[in-house]
Amino acid sequence: MRSSSACSLGIVALVGLGSSLAAAQPQPAIDGNAEATSDPSHTVVLGSTLFAASYGTAVMAASTSYPTDSATKSDRQALYLPVAGPMLSLETSRSKAMDVALVCDGVAQAAGIGILVYGLLHQRDLPTRTVEVRPMVGASAGVAVAGRF
Repeated sequence: MRSSSACSLGIVALVGLGSSLAAAQPQPAIDGNAEATSDPSHTVVLGSTLFAASYGTAVMAASTSYPTDSATKSDRQALYLPVAGPMLSLETSRSKAMDVALVCDGVAQAAGIGILVYGLLHQRDLPTRTVEVRPMVGASAGVAVAGRF
């Protein structure tokens, strides 16, 4: 039970990390001809992080569930299969809490693959944003700000 709690905490931490990476947006630069663009790969990072965390949890649970150190069979071997493994393991589950954890793990794996595939198929180049700040000299002095969005 402790390993499943640790695995659940690991999923929450990695999903939070992936979400924060996906939410990070570069800000436009304010000095001389510098350019800033938005990275279109946030969904790829989020999807791969979600899948890796949830599948890694399933593999860890499958590899630590042997009844003895010399055993070669486990009732959780199906967890080595991505997406389908957690659903197939519902047959051998011993509690309702484990059923919920297995369903959540399978859904998280499927969602991670779906987000990853969506990100790979829908990448696009975003327009470049430029902000220029230049001094003005002439009849009056000042600063001119121009931008392209």
